[in-house]
Amino acid sequence: MCPSGRHALAVQALLRERYIPEITKIEHYDGTKVEAPLPVPWYPDELAWWMTTPKNVVRRYPPFAAFQKYLVSETSVGNISRQEVVSMIPPLLMDIEPGMTVLDMCAAPGSKAAQLLEMVHLGEEARVRQALRKYAKEDGREASPGPDLTNEESLETDSGDYGRTTGLLIANDSDYKRSHMLIHQLKRLSSPNLIVTNHDATLFPSIKLPPTKENPAPNRYLKFDRILADVPCSGDGTCRKNPNLWVDWSPANALGLHITQVRILVRALQMLKAGGRVVYSTCSLNPVENEAVIASAIDRCGGLEKVRLLDTSQRLV
Repeated sequence: MCPSGRHALAVQALLRERYIPEITKIEHYDGTKVEAPLPVPWYPDELAWWMTTPKNVVRRYPPFAAFQKYLVSETSVGNISRQEVVSMIPPLLMDIEPGMTVLDMCAAPGSKAAQLLEMVHLGEEARVRQALRKYAKEDGREASPGPDLTNEESLETDSGDYGRTTGLLIANDSDYKRSHMLIHQLKRLSSPNLIVTNHDATLFPSIKLPPTKENPAPNRYLKFDRILADVPCSGDGTCRKNPNLWVDWSPANALGLHITQVRILVRALQMLKAGGRVVYSTCSLNPVENEAVIASAIDRCGGLEKVRLLDTSQRLV
């Protein structure tokens, strides 16, 4: 569920109060109950749910038909994004805060980018409501009731545009057709804080910034607070759902991608602000595509004196 204020709460309430009670009434032929959707235990605020029910069971029982229709309609308007549970992990490790400039280097088809975009806008609805109340009070008016700030959010966290987020997400992909898929996925969220680009991630261009009164330097370039490098990979970690991968598996699959992966990660580190964070991820289990890439990129960027590794082992417990 996309955490956009009241919409997420409404979707969550419908799931709990209407659809799950109907699904839990269904029994298999042997009398056992059908397993209902469950919240993903490590995802914040129970905004991610998963379901392990096979397709043949979903097709057999009418309550599932109504539930599936509901999911499709909510997905089409951007209130729900459907994706693999494991693909939700990298965005959660980025610690995005309001006002940050974020880059997703290999964004298509867009499920992770949608997560990042929601994080860029997190708390915006409540901040805008607070701004409306503030200026209504100054004008001697009463603002209509709405959601209050939660989780210690305040107007000052991103106050540059009357509470509206001043952050930015650039979602990039090198493939032209996949970039269209990316646009289709992200346009559901109707965000003005999004730029979609179609460029080779290994050669992602430096973006020159115009001089301002605060910073009149003529040669300033955009640096990012957070960068996600979910790089192209052999995909051998997806063998659970795609066992045919083993038929064509070869050491050459990973070796052929290693240099590209290193170049993408090095380019990410070059575009990062001091103190910023890059999250590198693959859907491979091969050390050639994971540990070896990270070691090579750190070595090329000045070693551990310049690049620090973060321990995230306890983040999603």
